[in-house]
Amino acid sequence: MWLAEKVAHAERRPDRVREELLKHLREERIEPPTPGRISRIVASALHNAEVT
Repeated sequence: MWLAEKVAHAERRPDRVREELLKHLREERIEPPTPGRISRIVASALHNAEVT
């Protein structure tokens, strides 16, 4: 939900949303998921931002 609420509402380009997600993961010192999983997370955030 963080990604949809804080990033995807303001930014609609998947590559920018992906960059913000990876930046957030680095800041929180969380190992990023696989590239396929990241793509699904970004797509889901963009979809949720459209719906809400």
